[in-house]
Amino acid sequence: MASRFTLLSETNHIPSESELLEIEQLLAPDESKLAHLDLDLKEAEARVTKLKQERKAILTRVQPLRAITSLIRRFPQEILERIFTHSRPADGYSTLSPADCPLILLRVCRRWREIAINTPQLWSSFEVTIPIHLCYVPSSPPNPKHQLRVASFLGEVDRWLERSANHPLCIREPGGPSTSSAANTDHIMSEISTKLVTRSSRWKSVDFEPFPFVLEKMAHLGTTPPPILTNLRLASYIYPVIDHADQIDGQWYFQCSGLLTAPNLKSLHLRNHQGQDYPYNFTQLPVSWSNLTSLSLGTMASYFFRFTFHQDTPLSMWVDILPIFQQCTNLRQCSLMLPSDRGDISTPRGGATVPNLQALHLSGCSEAIDRLLEFIDTPRIRELHYQPLHSKVARPGSPLTPRPPLTLDSSLVSFLQKHGDQVQVLSFNLPPSTPNEIFRTCLVNTSSLKQLKIGSEFRTQTFQPRPPTPDVTLPLNSENDFIFTDFHLHLLTPNLGPGDYLCPQLEILRSNIKARITEGAVLSFLNAKLEQSSGSFSNGRSKFQELSIEAIQLDGPSSGTSDADGDGPWQAIRDAGVRLYFSKTDYCIPTRPSTTSSGLGYGTDFGY
Repeated sequence: MASRFTLLSETNHIPSESELLEIEQLLAPDESKLAHLDLDLKEAEARVTKLKQERKAILTRVQPLRAITSLIRRFPQEILERIFTHSRPADGYSTLSPADCPLILLRVCRRWREIAINTPQLWSSFEVTIPIHLCYVPSSPPNPKHQLRVASFLGEVDRWLERSANHPLCIREPGGPSTSSAANTDHIMSEISTKLVTRSSRWKSVDFEPFPFVLEKMAHLGTTPPPILTNLRLASYIYPVIDHADQIDGQWYFQCSGLLTAPNLKSLHLRNHQGQDYPYNFTQLPVSWSNLTSLSLGTMASYFFRFTFHQDTPLSMWVDILPIFQQCTNLRQCSLMLPSDRGDISTPRGGATVPNLQALHLSGCSEAIDRLLEFIDTPRIRELHYQPLHSKVARPGSPLTPRPPLTLDSSLVSFLQKHGDQVQVLSFNLPPSTPNEIFRTCLVNTSSLKQLKIGSEFRTQTFQPRPPTPDVTLPLNSENDFIFTDFHLHLLTPNLGPGDYLCPQLEILRSNIKARITEGAVLSFLNAKLEQSSGSFSNGRSKFQELSIEAIQLDGPSSGTSDADGDGPWQAIRDAGVRLYFSKTDYCIPTRPSTTSSGLGYGTDFGY
């Protein structure tokens, strides 16, 4: 409604009597139309309300009939069982929480409850966890309500085990706050352990973190080992506290030795995270070593307890491993965490050949790792992880010294010169001051390499727990650190010509050591890899899969965030299917957890 009054609406003009009459005449037609529209809207709303009521009444009648004909009702029981089985956590271990599978399936409907209860696979693999409301309750005076809750929980454990019927059991007890002494749950864990031990004949896989009651119960299994046990993982198998450890003639006694005689044992993982000395000779364990396909042994004693580590009795874990290796004719993968030698160790008379070993992970003392590599032969090795954590402990209470740099005659270089042409997965944590020529020599001998990881595979790059005194720490930042630079990237960059470059089959490159690289070098490497594999693209995706570099200098590349609107060199690389991850050095928390290992790749799961 355009008029001379339109412009006055934005002013403070006060209309006169004549102007008011004129405005009312202008408004009259529209006011009448608005009144009619309001009436029409009320009628329409009334009709919509009536239609909604009719629809609701019809749905009330048809929904029960629709439910009867729904597809989920017609699923065969066998398919529902498979669906329920796949609804468990990815690692296969269910929890005792009512909010997780399988307990949550019991609350849907009668049919689902019956199927879930009568599917033993749902109840045969579980993680022993204690509800938080049963933890941290003072033990005295007795609380009737708490005792009732405990009895109810233990009853649920009984029902859980009954529902597993005669199906083989896979059990994991991860430790943690709910099973610590402060949580005041010892009596609950003792009861659960008793229930589990009475069903030891059905154990197929046992995975326990340190918990005395569990191990004490297993130590009294008797002379009959679990007949179908194939996988055994114990994170603490002896105790540094005399009240919990048995000694015979001054020697440590291995609890749970009955489990080791299981006739079908294929996978054995013994990791001592408590920090006590390495007191036990693994060769004395009653294990049928020739049956094993996976083996993991280790202790952190030489690192955490270097103030009291050395004693008069010579002891060397890497020497003890050699006669074990001689018996491991079927071993496929092995992980060892080797402590420093204790005392003066004589050189072994001979080495050991592990004929079928394909994946080897070595960590711990660098000197022990190097000595072991000198004495083993692995003709079928495909994967090597060289991950020293510290140098040899020189004397009791001495600070750790930096690891010596590798040389051309070092054990790692010699090992790769002998077996590197068949290695497809390699990770190494090179010591400070290692020359670039050593890096090049290692890769020259690994022409079949598909996956390379440079740096530590542990949670932090320096692997340093809180030290008791400042003088035992290693510097976090050193000018002598091995640094990943453009030089190393150029060695791996295809030149697409008659020249030579390293690791032509490389598909995954990861580094979490300090890096000083330029954007140009990274783009040259990636573009050359894409060009190299252009003939083998599948659905437009590159054969090269991932480049992950951590601890980059502040002016280094930053994962393609500068690309505008999805356009640019980084976006083109990502569109080809390459995973890119770049992160700058965190000077506030230089030992932040590593994130470069995404889990995708050719590496072996060593059972950590």
